[in-house]
Amino acid sequence: MSNPTASDVHIDAALSDLAIAWGSQQYVWDQLAPVVDVPKQSDKYHIFTLDDFRRDEIPGPRAEKTLAERGEYGLSNDSFYCDDWAWGKSTSKEAKKNADAALNLEQADLRYCLGVVNRRIELQWVSEVFTTSVWDTDITGASSVSTNQVIYWSTEATSEPIQDVRAQADAIQKATGERPNRLAMGREVLTVLLDHPDIVDRLPVNAIREVMLKHLAALFEVDEIIVGVASYNSAKKGATVSNSFIWGKNALLYYVPSSPSKDVPSALYSFRWGPRSVLNYEDTPAGKMADVIEVHDYVDVKVTASELGVFFSGIVE
Repeated sequence: MSNPTASDVHIDAALSDLAIAWGSQQYVWDQLAPVVDVPKQSDKYHIFTLDDFRRDEIPGPRAEKTLAERGEYGLSNDSFYCDDWAWGKSTSKEAKKNADAALNLEQADLRYCLGVVNRRIELQWVSEVFTTSVWDTDITGASSVSTNQVIYWSTEATSEPIQDVRAQADAIQKATGERPNRLAMGREVLTVLLDHPDIVDRLPVNAIREVMLKHLAALFEVDEIIVGVASYNSAKKGATVSNSFIWGKNALLYYVPSSPSKDVPSALYSFRWGPRSVLNYEDTPAGKMADVIEVHDYVDVKVTASELGVFFSGIVE
């Protein structure tokens, strides 16, 4: 029997709303960059030549009865493609009928599919933007420093994480005119920073997590700190479990505007083709007596201005 056609597949509005309400849970990929809702799955976006907007070009005052001096700025383009990150789960009708009253298999299936989709997108985003050789500057943690290195922030006696971040922020602002306003990091980096003597004395005692992160952001002179806490099992099914944090021992300092705009520079943009959707349909062939739930998310992330970010690689031991 053929697969279900478009008319057989129902977009479950209630489950889609529930998926949006649950959001990405412990995942933060959708917090990294301003989200641009796009009408097409693939298209191009413009890239302005930054230096042309920062040059002092007026040679002097305009003389009477003469034209104003004129100039041009460079404009190029790149493309995005919103891949469909999707996962489904089939559950037999017998299992649904036999389930305990307290067990909502439909919501359990949805939560499972959401986790799989969010985990894959988070891993994809990390591989594309939270890594070396992507940004104009990479800084590496080390026990003794040379070019583009700083002392491991976990070396409490000699490291200076606040100064390291501020120095790179100064460098980006000098080169671009924009000061980085976000600092993303893995959970292992945050754990080290919260025990660092340069920071401990400046944070309020027994503060709740949200307040603590706001104070930490103020110390680093950024608007927001984003902490990647998600972990995953990298082993194939049936193999020995191998758990690790997705975000690793790294950090990214970067600038993004408060809202997306086609003529405003941003280190990153996320492109989204339609809202996250949940499909709910009867599995085929009909004799299988099973229902399927699928989660679909059409998204892409692009580094749109590599000069607006600096990546701290392996910044703690």
